[in-house]
Amino acid sequence: MNSANSREMILVREVTKVYPGGVVANDAISLEVRNGEIVGILGPNGAGKTTLIRQILGLLKPTSGKIIVKVPDHTATRSRERCLIAYVPQAPLCYPSLTVWETLAFVLRLHGVRGKALTTQINKTLVTLGMEEWQSRFGYQLSMGARKLVLLAMALCQNRPILILDEPTSMVDVVKKTVIWEAIQAQRNKGCVLIASHDISEVRRVCDRVYLIVAGRVVASGAPHEIAGLLRLPVDIELAVSDLSRARHVIEGLGYFAQQQGDLLRCEAHSLEDGLRLVEAVAAVGGVDYVKLEGPSFEKAVMHLLSRGKDAQNRNRNLL
Repeated sequence: MNSANSREMILVREVTKVYPGGVVANDAISLEVRNGEIVGILGPNGAGKTTLIRQILGLLKPTSGKIIVKVPDHTATRSRERCLIAYVPQAPLCYPSLTVWETLAFVLRLHGVRGKALTTQINKTLVTLGMEEWQSRFGYQLSMGARKLVLLAMALCQNRPILILDEPTSMVDVVKKTVIWEAIQAQRNKGCVLIASHDISEVRRVCDRVYLIVAGRVVASGAPHEIAGLLRLPVDIELAVSDLSRARHVIEGLGYFAQQQGDLLRCEAHSLEDGLRLVEAVAAVGGVDYVKLEGPSFEKAVMHLLSRGKDAQNRNRNLL
C-alpha cells in the first residue's frame, strides 16, 4: 500500500465512554482505519464494540478522547463528515410493509437519487449480493438472515467511501456469508471498512488488521499473523519415526511428554522454535518418515489474549 493510499479515514484517539452509573464501556481506546483497508474489532459480547461504533457514527458522544472521520482529498465539516459513512447495524431490522426493491429505493431517494440512476444502482446491488429473487418480497416475509442481507444492500447501494458493519454475518447461512465477504473485499477499492465481530474466522478471512477488545480496552492489535506471533503459544507436533522407543527417549530427554497413538508420536513444544529443535533432535538419532507441526494459529492467539484480558479484569475487580 503506497503512501498516497494509506491515509487515515477513521482516527480514534484515547476514546473513553462512561455511562451513567459509572459503567466504563470504552477505556482509552485508540485505533485507525486507512484508505484501502479492512479493519476488524474483535471481542466477546459486551466488550464495548458497538459502543465504539456508535461514537464513530456520532450517535454517542465520548466522555473523553477524539474521533476524526475523513476521506483523502476531501474536506468535510463536522456536521457532514458522518455522511461519508454507510452503516449496517447488528439487529436485523426491516420495513415490514415494503418490498426489498422498495426499501432500497426509499434509501436512495433520501439521498436524492432518482430515475434511471436509482434503478441501475438497485439492480447492481441486488446482483452483487445474489438477492434478485428476493426483490419483490415484503420485509415481514424475510428470514433474519435475509434481513441482514437487506441491511447490507441498503448500505452498499449508497456508494459511501466508509462502510461500518456490526456483526454483518450473524444469522446468515454459509453460502450467503461467502457472498457478504466478497462484497466487503470489493469495498476496499472505494475507501475502507470497519467490522465489529466476535467471529474469529470471519475476521481472519477478510481483515488486514485486527484490534482485540476485552472489557472496553484494546489488549492487542496487528495483522492476523502478527497477533498469532505475539505469543509463545504451544506447538503441536506429530511424528512417524523408524524407532519409536528411541524417539520417545530423545523427546522426554528434552523435557517433553510423548504420547504414542498407533505408529505416531504426538507431543507439544513450548514454541515453534522449540518444536523445530525437537524434530531435529529426533531426526539426528533415526529416520523421520513423517512430521507435522501446527504452529501458533490466529484462533489460538485470540482465545489466549481474550482469556488473559478477562483474567486481568477479574483481578482489577478483586482489588476494588
